[in-house]
Amino acid sequence: MNQQRRDDRGGRPPHQGGQQPQSAVNYQAMTDYFDEKGNLRKDVFVKWPKEIADNIRVSRTNMRRAFDLVSSMNFRIKMGEDRQAVLSSGIGSLHRFAQYQAGRDRTWDEAKRFIHPHCEAVLKDDKNFEGFYQLFQSVMAYLRR
Repeated sequence: MNQQRRDDRGGRPPHQGGQQPQSAVNYQAMTDYFDEKGNLRKDVFVKWPKEIADNIRVSRTNMRRAFDLVSSMNFRIKMGEDRQAVLSSGIGSLHRFAQYQAGRDRTWDEAKRFIHPHCEAVLKDDKNFEGFYQLFQSVMAYLRR
């Protein structure tokens, strides 16, 4: 029974050495948070979070630890701290946290694939933080478990 469970990969090919399995979701395309008028896209609140939550296999509690880092950055910015300083240190912490968790637990690989492109988008343009915060908050709402 145990051997059968190991051999059954749900129709997926076996993992190939150091290569990462391809993600079913293009997270990089989800970093375009705003429409041409500068408003948040509807996809940020409904379509993308549902798609992301369906692919992430991390428990709600564990994902909450990552979201707490983002939520803390949002709070500190609203309290008047320097936006650039908060984002550069906070996004770095989030990036490292996701990398560390993925190294410890393979279920975090997909969550890391979600977090890393969004961290890069925020570092590229700090206006993207609002979109990332709203997206991550919506993902938390759709996560099961």
